[in-house]
Amino acid sequence: MGNRSVSFESLVALKPDVVFFSEGSSEDMLEPYQKVGIKTFIVPGYHFEDIPLAIKAYKEAFAADKRVSEKADMLLAFVEEQGKRLESLQNAITERPKVYFAQGFDGLKSQCASVGQKDLAYYIGGENALDCSMLDNPSMQSSINFEILASINPEVIFVRELPFYRELMSNAPLQWKNLSAFKNHRIYYAPSTPSNWLMRPPSVMQSLGFLWAFEKVQPTLISQKEAKERAQYFFHTFLRDLSDEEYERIQGLRE
Repeated sequence: MGNRSVSFESLVALKPDVVFFSEGSSEDMLEPYQKVGIKTFIVPGYHFEDIPLAIKAYKEAFAADKRVSEKADMLLAFVEEQGKRLESLQNAITERPKVYFAQGFDGLKSQCASVGQKDLAYYIGGENALDCSMLDNPSMQSSINFEILASINPEVIFVRELPFYRELMSNAPLQWKNLSAFKNHRIYYAPSTPSNWLMRPPSVMQSLGFLWAFEKVQPTLISQKEAKERAQYFFHTFLRDLSDEEYERIQGLRE
C-alpha cells in the first residue's frame, strides 16, 4: 500500500476488515480507511531487527483469534531464541571471511556495505566483500562487472537465483572458477522456500536463514546438525514437516 498502487475505491469495494500499510506510510493515507470502519496497521519490516515488531503488529490485528495470538507468541519466542544464539556466536568470532551476495541471473548484482556497517554479512559472521565506496551509485541492489568481483575475490558466496547456482555447480564459467570461494567449495544457494532466507524481500525466514548461513560462514562455531535441526523445528512448527532430503533440496543440493 505504500506506493498507492491500489486505489482506495477498488480496495474498499472488497470490504476488507484490516489493511496493512508499510512503515513510513503517511497518516493521510490511513485516514480514509479508518473513516469507513476499516482497521489499519503499520507494519515495519525493512530490517532484520524489525521482525519482532512486525509479528506483534499482525498479532494485534488478529487479537480476536486466540489461535493466531498463540502462534504469534510461538513465533516471537523462536525469533528471540535465534537472536540470542546469533549474539552468542558473534561473541566467539575471531576472523570474518569476506562474503559476496550474488543476485540476478548472472550473479553480478549485489548489496554493498560501508566499512564497519552491521549489514547482512555481519549478522551471518562475515564482512561484506563489496564496499559501497567502490560503486558510483550504491543501492539495495547494485550492478557490478566481473572485474570488480575478481578484485574483491570473496571467500564465501551466497547465490540468490537457483538456475544460476546450478549453472555454477555444473558448468561454471572459467572466470568464476578462479574465485577463492569457488576453489574452496564455499558457494551456497540461499534457500527461497517459502521466501528467501537471506536477501530480499525481508521476511521472518531471515530469523531462520541467518543462523543457517552463519554455519556456512563460521563452520567451526556451529554445526551443520544444529542448523538443520533448527530449520526442521521451524518448518514443523509453522509450515510443514521438512525431511532430511527436502532440507537438501531447498538448498539446491538435490533436484
